[in-house]
Amino acid sequence: MFLFNTPSWDMLKANILEWVPEHTDTWIDFIGDVWDEGISFRNSKIMESVKSISFSLAYNPDLLALGDVSSILEWVQISPIENEAWYSSYIMSFDSLQTIAPQTNIIDLSYTRTGEETIHLNIINVNFQDNTDNTYYLSSSGIIF
Repeated sequence: MFLFNTPSWDMLKANILEWVPEHTDTWIDFIGDVWDEGISFRNSKIMESVKSISFSLAYNPDLLALGDVSSILEWVQISPIENEAWYSSYIMSFDSLQTIAPQTNIIDLSYTRTGEETIHLNIINVNFQDNTDNTYYLSSSGIIF
């Protein structure tokens, strides 16, 4: 079955590899990097007129405990939307519209390993909202460490 250039394909594409056509001619990736006892999330391309950013993390709480969330970006409030075992969601709200340069560390998240096995952290539902209240979805992948 082929769905290219149809509304169904656009919806499917948004769920598989989310696309941001109005803000860039290419994909914007939300990338996680693991360091010591923290994880940094950055963007691959410029993000313009950003009003808020939200994302969710799915993980095994028997192996990983999530800690403090912070950002080097100015004028931002970070709020947990949901913080349950296996699943956490966050929203970053900016006091004024932001342009975020490529490869900016958008958010840092501390963690503690609670097991010795390999950890799979899935980054899901990543999006940002602009000044017109349009929501744009970012592509993301999991982190294995």
